[in-house]
Amino acid sequence: MPPPPRPQAGPGAADRGDERPRAPVAEAERLAREHSNKREQKARQERAQPDSRGSPPTRPERPSVAPGTPVARPLTPAPSSRPRVAPDRSATAVERPDDRPRPTTSPPAVRDVPLPRAQPSFEPPPSAGAALIDDVAVEAEELLREGAGVWGRFTVADRITVVAALLTLFGTLLPWLWRKNADVVLGIGSGGIVHAFVAGAALTLLVRRESVTVDDRGVRLTRDRQRQRQRRTALWLLLLSLVSTVSGTWLLLVWGAVRRFEVPDLEIGAGLYLTLAAGLGLSYSGFATFWRR
Repeated sequence: MPPPPRPQAGPGAADRGDERPRAPVAEAERLAREHSNKREQKARQERAQPDSRGSPPTRPERPSVAPGTPVARPLTPAPSSRPRVAPDRSATAVERPDDRPRPTTSPPAVRDVPLPRAQPSFEPPPSAGAALIDDVAVEAEELLREGAGVWGRFTVADRITVVAALLTLFGTLLPWLWRKNADVVLGIGSGGIVHAFVAGAALTLLVRRESVTVDDRGVRLTRDRQRQRQRRTALWLLLLSLVSTVSGTWLLLVWGAVRRFEVPDLEIGAGLYLTLAAGLGLSYSGFATFWRR
């Protein structure tokens, strides 16, 4: 059998089908309007509530001012009509370490703990003799370093003066006279003290000339002043060398006469001849230095 025919919808069926889904939408809009009205009424009631004194807040009256007069505005803003509520800090307070209750009991007493004893050192303490030797070694090293620097600045004549002065000092320590059955007489005890003084003075003059570069007031010497100082030093060296040569020659003549006429067994040592030769070297170096300056 064929299926029964479906009933055809009338002209108002489409309108009724559209009204069914519109019913929930209308209900939601009505509820939203009611909720909005309630919130607005509640806000009005809160504004109309009296302040803490029991009277509704009043706005400050403006003073009567003539038209055209400028009005100074207050620096502080007008108070709000809504009452201010202090925040509850009890819920947000943070406990600080200083606010915690401190213990009332005293701290335990600290017992005196003995310090550990220092272990004895196995190295022997430096003695006074070792310290003195170290000081002498340091001073000798400094002296040698300064001497090397001064020697490098010396000229040939100055170096001859230094060598001649050292030979003069060495010659005064050698024997100058002796006899076969008598004691030996050293040069330092038989007139050689004059030659030793001359040699020491010559060395002092050279070192002082090279080391002193300022005057008594602390001002650096000019080139002319240095040249004058060098000429004066050369003149003193020349005079000292002449004294050494003359005194040595006189002693040689005197002892030669004594040996010939009074003491035939008297012998003149090599120290005297070495001192005389060194005196001649001092004379040559002093003359060369003075002539060059």
